[in-house]
Amino acid sequence: MLSQGLRHFALASICFGALAAQPVLAQHAIVGVNVVGTDQASDQTRHDLLEQLQRYHVKTIRTSLGGHGNRYTTFVVTAFQHGIGSVVFVNPSAGGTNSTHTLPADKAAGLPWPVPALSDADPEGFKKWFEAEVATLDAAGVRITAFELGNELNTPRFNGDFGAEKTPGRILRLSELENPHDPQASAVAGGYRVYLKILAAMKDVRDHSTVNRKTPIISGMSAVMAAGRTSATIPDSIEFLRQNGLDKVADGYAVHTYPAGDTRVSAR
Repeated sequence: MLSQGLRHFALASICFGALAAQPVLAQHAIVGVNVVGTDQASDQTRHDLLEQLQRYHVKTIRTSLGGHGNRYTTFVVTAFQHGIGSVVFVNPSAGGTNSTHTLPADKAAGLPWPVPALSDADPEGFKKWFEAEVATLDAAGVRITAFELGNELNTPRFNGDFGAEKTPGRILRLSELENPHDPQASAVAGGYRVYLKILAAMKDVRDHSTVNRKTPIISGMSAVMAAGRTSATIPDSIEFLRQNGLDKVADGYAVHTYPAGDTRVSAR
């Protein structure tokens, strides 16, 4: 059983499968935990957390880069020095300044924080930001387990291109994402196209890294939403991205699902 301190940071158990478009083999799966909030934690709390992760034999965490004076990045470095690798979530909006389509926080609508839109992301600004982060990792000799670009971007909780929820529970399919006459779906599709440019920038930086040149890049089109919430399906989002060049810039696809406890209910 996890101690109170570790439960605070290790929010969920996750399994990272083989990072390729093929069935995951059990012997290749990487099991780890989500670790968030270390950017705002004290040095002592971060130290205690690492000790607990080691005590429970955690070898891989999923965490972030940047954050409050690079506090996430320094935690990734320290974790690596303690024998703990990181699947690193990278914000596609990092390095950008345009926030034209950002959705404001609205807890009643399930948006606890402002949500930037993929269409506002800046590939050049992102590339400069990511180059600096990777340079820090390379200088410390840190080999990242995988870079994951974005989090659950097929949902309005992490993608402002979905706009205000005018049709609750709407599920966008491939045919709608390809329809230029569907305002909501075309806005999401436009953001996906910008996202591919961010992925290309990430790949270019990764390919020139001295330590992380072979680190896999996985996409972030990844979540099954609860019933009643607007989203684009995982398969249709991935297929749209593949048709527009995803497999040239990513090594695999991240998928997040939240089991309902009913084996008769399938993920979409």
